[in-house]
Amino acid sequence: MSTIKFYILFCLGILFTKAGFTQISGELKESSRPVVDSISFEMESNKAGQLVFDIVVDREGEVVECIWNRVASTVNSRKLSYMAKNRILTELKFSDDNAYPPYQYGKVTIHLIVPQE
Repeated sequence: MSTIKFYILFCLGILFTKAGFTQISGELKESSRPVVDSISFEMESNKAGQLVFDIVVDREGEVVECIWNRVASTVNSRKLSYMAKNRILTELKFSDDNAYPPYQYGKVTIHLIVPQE
């Protein structure tokens, strides 16, 4: 019985870990650097799509640079990109550790969803 519980918990752990990293990619995902303060990776919009940002994270876990990647994004809205960029810069934080390089690079994807009426 305890083996079944362990297996179920193990599968749930993998599922939630994978779901948390689907919006973060690049070197940050490959190093499995934990997110300390997460953000909502969804924003309401009148058009469905995604906004992609190239980010740089320092050793302290702060996002120090965030650039809108228009080529990878499927929506071209300056207003929504500013709102998402501000959310990433002010709210998203990764774990701090001197074992990480001075700067790590990655991508953050914000999914735009149309609210149901």
